[in-house]
Amino acid sequence: MTPFKSRSKIKLVGFLSIFLTVSQLAEILTPSTLSAQVRCKADVHYSWKKKTEGQNKTAAGSEEQEGRRLLFSTIEVEEETEEAGQLKIQSLLSKEAYRAREECLRRHENLSGCIAGKFQALSVTMQQLDFEARREIQKSIRQDCNNQQGECLKAFWDEISCVAVGDQEAEEGEEEKG
Repeated sequence: MTPFKSRSKIKLVGFLSIFLTVSQLAEILTPSTLSAQVRCKADVHYSWKKKTEGQNKTAAGSEEQEGRRLLFSTIEVEEETEEAGQLKIQSLLSKEAYRAREECLRRHENLSGCIAGKFQALSVTMQQLDFEARREIQKSIRQDCNNQQGECLKAFWDEISCVAVGDQEAEEGEEEKG
């Protein structure tokens, strides 16, 4: 930008400030890339129970009765109204919960898939190792995959929360100052 152009913008801003309030001037000068006024979001989780060592039964315990709760993803949408945001996020949440359930099954109820995936990831490294080192890696892979085995209980999402985009940006600005 040349100095001439920047001076002309400053003169224009000075001229406009006579006729407009500060908020009106800020709206004109700040390019609005988002037309959305409401941001809605919800977290998608899945829960699973770990199997006890050497048994096919799941572990007992207060935390284990409900299962371990893991965050799968966060869905966030921006819409003109809260109702539109709620409807849009509802349509996305059931699909995302299905994906969370599939991920849980893949990670916690597929022992052979876990072992095969880890061996495949380490195939180049394994070829370069001697017999003793390969045996130790194989043992640790099996132990790691066994520790991740369990039973998938459910996929679910938290309550949908919506906030006005202007309110959220103001809160973020206060957090940065503090």
